[in-house]
Amino acid sequence: MNEPALICTGLTAAMLISLFYGSGLFLVFGFVLFWQILGALGDPDNPNKKATGSDTSDGK
Repeated sequence: MNEPALICTGLTAAMLISLFYGSGLFLVFGFVLFWQILGALGDPDNPNKKATGSDTSDGK
């Protein structure tokens, strides 16, 4: 798994947990998650333009 996918997974989990507990931090996690996804999709080293963690273009 690559770093953007791992970061996005952690941010998603933190956002859902904070939303469950009624904390306002879910807004912060959601904002950061949005920019992390945009950064992963705009990364020139990510030729597939995916934030899934796949390192290959054919999915193998």
